[in-house]
Amino acid sequence: SDCADLMYEVALTLFKLQHWEKALSLLRELADSVVYHDATTMRIGECLIAMRRPAESVVAFTQAFERRPGSLAATLAITNLLAMHGEPERAFDFISKHLLATPSGTVHMHSLSAW
Repeated sequence: SDCADLMYEVALTLFKLQHWEKALSLLRELADSVVYHDATTMRIGECLIAMRRPAESVVAFTQAFERRPGSLAATLAITNLLAMHGEPERAFDFISKHLLATPSGTVHMHSLSAW
């Protein structure tokens, strides 16, 4: 709807201006939307990282990954966060799931091989 589109644009503007709490509030309202779920879940995770709330960001990035395990952005977000917080085994589990969900020979393989 037009209202959801406007809310999303305002949330992105607040995100870019680093008004994390306000952006997070709007993004959470949009998270149940079929249209905006994927984009908002990733942004929620990014807001939570900026707000130094890594445990909550793991939850958001995991939700984004579970919805689209073939998403390189979701895979990199969750694996990098887990690796930075001393959980490389969990990170490798996500990489394995991503590779199973991604057709072989895609560009994604190259990006993850550098990880």
